[in-house]
Order: sequence, then structure tokens, then C-alpha cells
Amino acid sequence: LWSLGKRTIGSGVAVTMPLSSDEYKAAFHYTLQPSVSPLGFLTAELSQDKAFELPLGTARFFVDDALVGVQPLSVNGNKATLFFGSDPLVSATMTDRKRSSGETGFINKEQSVLWDWEITVRNGRSRPVAAIVQDPFPDPRNDAVKITAESKPIPEQTTSSAQLGGVKVYSWKLTLNPGESQTILHKVQVLAPADKRLGPGRM
Repeated sequence: LWSLGKRTIGSGVAVTMPLSSDEYKAAFHYTLQPSVSPLGFLTAELSQDKAFELPLGTARFFVDDALVGVQPLSVNGNKATLFFGSDPLVSATMTDRKRSSGETGFINKEQSVLWDWEITVRNGRSRPVAAIVQDPFPDPRNDAVKITAESKPIPEQTTSSAQLGGVKVYSWKLTLNPGESQTILHKVQVLAPADKRLGPGRM
């Protein structure tokens, strides 16, 4: 039960009245998945000493006093990941350096597929930003299929947040100065017996 005291509300005007306020510790970075979209999403990783609960409701997200999105929000625990919308000034573009496929061998034929990508991460903001670039981890789904990956710089193998599918991904953590661009070279090769059907993968 909340007692708001006396308030003056003009005729025909919708008014939002604050009931309570809290501050939560959070580390901010940009999450980028260039195989899906070039845009970076401002991300807050909440981490509290004690668990807390925010029941499911509609939340409005503001950055520098500007509304950037409205979405459902609920928190139950001492950690949470919040997304504050996309930012066109922080981006990552993925281009093919080389792509090939074919078969080798005369008796025990083997098929191979190679993807060789260049990921360019750009910071168009006037301040340094932290960025986490993610790319899906290849899933062979069969012991006969062999996958090798080579990247520069070397990524971590992590799991994306539930909001982004909760799948295993390669993750590169970068810090970019104002106006800076950095490049990631990422190569994936798939080898399989010729009689195994390979999914088409990303185009």
C-alpha cells in the first residue's frame, strides 16, 4: 500500500508518479553479434552482493535521459543482464575473406568447407567503449565431422545470455578508443566423410 500524499494532476494529462527508487551496481559494455546484425547493443551486467527481486512488469529504459526502449523486465537473484537498445555508433561488420568447399581423396573421399571472415569493430563515439563480439560456436552434431577454428585475437568460449539464445559462442572482449576500429580474423574449417550431409551453414 502506497501513500503518495496530495498531487495536482491537470485535466487530460497522464502523469507517472515515482513510488520508490534503488541503485544497482552494473558494468556496461556493448554486445555485438555481426553474423546477425552490425549494430551494438548497450548492455548492463548487474551484480549485487545480495539477491533481490523485481516482479515482471513493463520497464522503460533511458540513456542520458533519452528513452531508448520499452520491454518486459523481471529480476530474481543477484545477477541480471539488461539491454538498453542498439547504438548505430558502435558496430561490427563481418565480411568474407575466402570461402571454399570441395572433396579430396580417391577411395575415402572427404568433403571440406572453409569460412574465412574479417570482423571490423568500430567505435564512433567520443568516449572509449568496452565491447564483446560474439559468433556462434560450430556444432558438428556427429563424431565423424571435424571442426577446427583459428582466430586472431584468440577468443573465449562462453554462452550467450538467455535473451540472445543462450547458445555457445566465441567471445572477443575489446576496448576501443574514440573513433577507433579493430579487426578480428576468424576462420572455421569443417571436414567430413563425403557421404555425410552437411548443413548449408550461414550464407
